[in-house]
Amino acid sequence: MLVTLCININLKLILMQFSKVILFLILSLVISAKCTNAQNLNQNQIYKAYTKTYGYVRFFHPSDEVLNLKDNKFAYYGVQKLQNITTIQALKDSLTKIFKPIAPSIQFYLKGEQPQAFPTYANKDSLQLVFWQHRGLGLGNFYDKQQYIYKSVRINSWKDTIFSTYPKENECIEEEIAPNLFCKIPLTLYKDNIGTLPRTDTVVYNNIKKSLENIVVGNLTANDINIRLANIVIFWNTINYFYPYFEEVGLNWNNELDNVLVQAQQPQTELEFLKLLQRTISKLQDAHTWVSFPKIGGSFKFFPFRASWIKNKFLITVSNDSLFKVGDEILALGGKDIKTVSKEVEKIIGGSTYLKTARCGQGNLGIGEANSNEKITLKRKNKGKTKVLNILVSRNVEYVSEIPKPSREIEKGIFYINLTEDSLAYLKTFLPRLQKAKGVIIEMRGYPNDDNLDFLGYLSPKPLQCAKWNVPKVINSAIKSIEYDTSGRWEIEPQKEQITCKKVFLTNANAQSQAETFMGIVEHYKLGEIIGQPTAGCNGNIAGFGLLGGYWFAFTGMKVLKHDGSQHHLIGIKPTIPITYSEKDILEGRDLEMEKALEILRK
Repeated sequence: MLVTLCININLKLILMQFSKVILFLILSLVISAKCTNAQNLNQNQIYKAYTKTYGYVRFFHPSDEVLNLKDNKFAYYGVQKLQNITTIQALKDSLTKIFKPIAPSIQFYLKGEQPQAFPTYANKDSLQLVFWQHRGLGLGNFYDKQQYIYKSVRINSWKDTIFSTYPKENECIEEEIAPNLFCKIPLTLYKDNIGTLPRTDTVVYNNIKKSLENIVVGNLTANDINIRLANIVIFWNTINYFYPYFEEVGLNWNNELDNVLVQAQQPQTELEFLKLLQRTISKLQDAHTWVSFPKIGGSFKFFPFRASWIKNKFLITVSNDSLFKVGDEILALGGKDIKTVSKEVEKIIGGSTYLKTARCGQGNLGIGEANSNEKITLKRKNKGKTKVLNILVSRNVEYVSEIPKPSREIEKGIFYINLTEDSLAYLKTFLPRLQKAKGVIIEMRGYPNDDNLDFLGYLSPKPLQCAKWNVPKVINSAIKSIEYDTSGRWEIEPQKEQITCKKVFLTNANAQSQAETFMGIVEHYKLGEIIGQPTAGCNGNIAGFGLLGGYWFAFTGMKVLKHDGSQHHLIGIKPTIPITYSEKDILEGRDLEMEKALEILRK
């Protein structure tokens, strides 16, 4: 009996100690939860959480309310609701109020809380599973309004699918969007004959619709911090999910969100915000990228010359004004050293380092307000003497380009065919003589006329294929698992009239996009020598979108690979015979590519 009593006493002591431990753990969890709820946030964390959630909802949540969303206005509406937030709990409450009316099944929960299971339906056989599929981004893409290349579809029926990959039932995005705050949102929903399930609160939803209708887009300017932040929300998300070259350029776009949100919160003018967007998008190293603001862009003009870096000297290579001579060295612009100016300009130019340098001299350095004046300092060599000149130069021309050289017979049996200027119909008039020619020089130092890709059919007796187009197939935010639609590859059929003589192609950084499609075929099928400098290293259809306040932006929306599957972006088509100019060559007005081509064909 004594043994039994001791056991009972010990058991009571153990239970008492265990109860204390349990109580301590419960109190710790409660205290931890309260601390988490009261956690202070900075403004960047708040805007970043909203940005992330906006992207998840806009591109991946298939509710009827999102489908009918006026998304640019909603970005602005939501940003306005993020004022006076200081704690994680307040952020959770605000995001719930903003997004719940358009995404009724969205959940926000704090660390330590458990999200609810998504609703189940007993009558699933009578319901339709709906979800988003994006082949590139078709939503709002003004470069592809008919969604011919890029297509975004909220799938309502299995007949509507645009590719075979799709999210599964109950698949969701579940991410930490701020410290200790999580978002859970389904990628699929069920839909009955009325609409998607679960239903939204129609009163609240209609109030939001009314608020959006009351936003007059024409009155919005980037002088307003909320417009700037809303534009960053749209801009960052669009690029985040649909730009295909992050790996190739080694860019952490998540880090850029932090940077650009901080900068967008600083007071600035419309022009300063334009430059912020330009600096940010240039980090994509994509020569197709641009940001425009027509409100002021329509009055922009250029200096009446172009220049190039030749062995560390910035030399004028083309001039439309007698005040500026070919071969003049530019030393300074507006009192600043030209190297400093060039580096500043290159920060808003997209593309590789090589291309930025080339574009800087081709006009980007001289663009500005129409008829605005700038002091330019030149060094000029003349008859063995050197003098420094200070000239007031006006931005007064649309663009400066070299005088085009017409297609012609240069010398007996050797023809020059300019695909960047002459039409295919005109070039066909040369065919009888080209079939008997000794050699042909084909000009591709620029962009070919639309139909001139078909000229390749006269250069090969076998069918030719273009490079490999890869359009992203996007169904969720996990871009690491991305697949590609590769079905859009072009084929050029051979023509009866074959040009069988020796051929050489002239090219440089001005050859971009479709020009690189042309030169990629030349490179792969070895249709002739390639003389000059590397092409731009940027190919693929452009995707373009509007922002609030009158801004527009664009980037390459598909990944283009070379015929062998290797990288084209930033590399381009490299010449088989590279050409480098000296200062003496510029002063003498020589065309080294043409000279080398003639040397080859005369042999």
